[in-house]
Amino acid sequence: MDNSEGGTFCTVEALKLLPRLFLRPNELRCLKWQYIDFADRIIRIPAEEMKRSREHLVPLADQVIEHLKQIKEVTGYSKFVFPNSRDASKPISKNVMTNRLRDLGYSANVVSAHGFRSSASTILHEKGWNHEVIEAQLAHLTGTATSRAYNRSIYLIERRKMMQEWADYLFEISTFKL
Repeated sequence: MDNSEGGTFCTVEALKLLPRLFLRPNELRCLKWQYIDFADRIIRIPAEEMKRSREHLVPLADQVIEHLKQIKEVTGYSKFVFPNSRDASKPISKNVMTNRLRDLGYSANVVSAHGFRSSASTILHEKGWNHEVIEAQLAHLTGTATSRAYNRSIYLIERRKMMQEWADYLFEISTFKL
């Protein structure tokens, strides 16, 4: 299924969501509908799907909820949010997002699918957000093993606020509106 903007629907929509969620490209491409709780406005990625083998919670901003609902109208037949066009029982290929960025003229030294995470981190740090909150959103381990054993905070309240502010910011600077 081709999109008028070039690329497949899933590739284009995944690239639109990637900067809004801070997920690693592999986490986004393998995202399953069962992980998305629209009522609680959160994605719950189980530990076995994460790089550090820890459950990861991703608060969803208003714009992201609406975007995911639009995507579900098209790909809800699959367990994957972004199913492979040849076999819906599999996710999109691991290289499609990066390949689409190259097709759009962005070289590897300018942007990568994974690079949206560092951009978000940098901008949010510059906007004054708490380092620990940003790191929790990126699913990074912080501090020593001892400090992690005592501080198990996931900063969910702050992250909900941050993700809504981030989505509002991206909407303001965006050339496309969802």
